[in-house]
Amino acid sequence: MEQKKLEEAKRILQDQINEEFEQQIGAARYERTERRRDERNGSRARSYEILGGRIEELKIPRARELNIRFTVFDMWERVQPRVVGEILTAYLLGKSAAAGSVIVEAFGQSRFSLTYLQRLVKRFEKRLKGWKERKIKKHWRYLFLDGMAVKVYDTYLKDKVVIFAYGMDDDNRAKLLG
Repeated sequence: MEQKKLEEAKRILQDQINEEFEQQIGAARYERTERRRDERNGSRARSYEILGGRIEELKIPRARELNIRFTVFDMWERVQPRVVGEILTAYLLGKSAAAGSVIVEAFGQSRFSLTYLQRLVKRFEKRLKGWKERKIKKHWRYLFLDGMAVKVYDTYLKDKVVIFAYGMDDDNRAKLLG
């Protein structure tokens, strides 16, 4: 039953990919029209992860000159948000990409791309850098500092201390400052 669901999902995705491709180049397969913007240039195989499992061998058509973007991949979520959170946790605790893939498999995803993890980490580091370099404009009546020890793998497993700074304003609202 699960296999039939995956086959149906593959058929739907493949149909949508082919339709999007034809719309973007302006012609169906073997069609010659004035509105045609580019020519086909073969295809490549791609596997794709959905909540129900892994779809193998999707045929992604190529165009000779146009850079084709398929919105179908934006609509179908590649990795569950919970999994992304766990991958970032593994990164923050100093785990390797191999440890990240074990976490992903624990959530039911069969595998993930190392380049996806690298893009994810790069976006995370950019947001973290922006947050760390932001200006703290408000006057804080109270400042609370606290810390905790976390185990980090850096050539060997060791404890590191993470320090948190909270500010509290005159209205008793607390905010994480750093």
